[in-house]
Amino acid sequence: LVAAVNTGLFAADLPVRIMASSKLIIIEKDQWKAPSIEITISEANGNVLINENIKKSTKYNLKHVPDGNYILEIEDNQKVKIQQLTIQQGSLLSKGVSTIYKPVIKATEGKLDLNLMAQGNDAVITIRNSDNRVTFTEHIKNEVSITRRFNLEELEPGEYYIDVAIAGKTFTRVISKSSNAILL
Repeated sequence: LVAAVNTGLFAADLPVRIMASSKLIIIEKDQWKAPSIEITISEANGNVLINENIKKSTKYNLKHVPDGNYILEIEDNQKVKIQQLTIQQGSLLSKGVSTIYKPVIKATEGKLDLNLMAQGNDAVITIRNSDNRVTFTEHIKNEVSITRRFNLEELEPGEYYIDVAIAGKTFTRVISKSSNAILL
């Protein structure tokens, strides 16, 4: 059992090693495609212990962290991997791993295309203006993949916010609409 805990806990696309008895987490950055990744380690109640962007392999020593439940989030430009952790009787143990994919948003010729790998998770798409007035909202349930196209030609020029809420995370993109173009 200890050997299984000491090896990589994530799938091959997320090289993380957890050393159970020494309470070490090792993020092997050199195996990521992104130039940097964001690491967040927080208590189950949301209190953030560590939040930083890394560009090289990094070790996190949790030997002074008390027993309890924790969350390790590793985020790049495409997804967020979430690892549930427990520190119990001096050992760091792994629970479940989940992946939340970020929405892909592109603007062309007055249209906004949104693609999201929802994996069956409920999602909410909201478009709001700079005054925080909602111009569009859609609740989506039980879809694996979401593809939406929005015609933005009728919107007044200004800044708009595209919010995509899924699995407890909200991703926001800002777009600027002028009289003849949309900029992300």
